[in-house]
Amino acid sequence: DFYGEDCSKLCEKSDNYDCNQEGSKVCRKNFYPEGDCTVICIENSSFTCNKKGQRICKDHYYPPGNCTVFCEETSSFSCDQQGQRLCKDDYYPHGDCTVFCTETSTFTCSEKGLKVCAERRKGLDCEECDSHYFGDSCSVFCKPRDGFYCSEKSTDCDSALIPLL
Repeated sequence: DFYGEDCSKLCEKSDNYDCNQEGSKVCRKNFYPEGDCTVICIENSSFTCNKKGQRICKDHYYPPGNCTVFCEETSSFSCDQQGQRLCKDDYYPHGDCTVFCTETSTFTCSEKGLKVCAERRKGLDCEECDSHYFGDSCSVFCKPRDGFYCSEKSTDCDSALIPLL
């Protein structure tokens, strides 16, 4: 276990390293840094190891130094430094980003990306007015009465009732 020209350098082999002819530690595979050999780093599909034994993430793996989360940017999201999805505009729900929803004057989008109809609106795209409401913004209320019907072309409550003939 003594090395060097005068056999004065002690180097005891271990599971982490061998000793060269001069008595210096030579790290075994997956042990770092050279001369110390106290850090283990075993490369895999998500990272490589630098000379200090630190993990260097491969493309699309996060967070730095850990490399356990895969995240590859798409048209619907980007990735933060932790590998979490950041939804781009009009994509929902947070962290998933698989539902596209663009708000209009007739609906808003819920946190899950579902359409939420504006007041007095209904239908798949919220293009229809609720019962008894008419007009472009569904703001004209008219409920038919005996002898009258409602005109959908009316712009105010008074002119909405039309007598039946």
